[in-house]
Amino acid sequence: MIINCPCGEKYFNVNPNLIPDKGRTLKCGSCGKKWFYKNENTSQEEEKNPYKFKQTTTSKESVDNIKEFQNDSENDEIRNTTKTTKKIKNKNKKNLNFFKIVFVIIISFSALILLLDTFKIQISNIYPNIDFLLDSLYETFIDIYLFFKDLVN
Repeated sequence: MIINCPCGEKYFNVNPNLIPDKGRTLKCGSCGKKWFYKNENTSQEEEKNPYKFKQTTTSKESVDNIKEFQNDSENDEIRNTTKTTKKIKNKNKKNLNFFKIVFVIIISFSALILLLDTFKIQISNIYPNIDFLLDSLYETFIDIYLFFKDLVN
């Protein structure tokens, strides 16, 4: 069963078994209003089949009236046709967050350092000072770590 808040903004789908015949006090989750709700339909059969269908028969006259109406509507001219053009903003715009970009750069930089450290011997044949540069880079990382550790304390 669907119950609406007295403020008229929210509708709630509530199981009818949760509301006793005497009624229950309800509270809206968005506006905070409290009200007493009593179930007016107590018969279970109406809740099981809330839709009642009527058997109707159509006569030839009603079918002819419908056909005439369709023919009349086809002959009418379309009036007041105006086109409105508005720029529709694309709501699926990809927002590149600054922290996401910084995170990707840090991961890429650490992957590059791991590759250089892994192939240090092979790279030293081409660039002999790579061992010295990696050692100084590691010392720089240790200094930055100690700086932030002292900053926190």
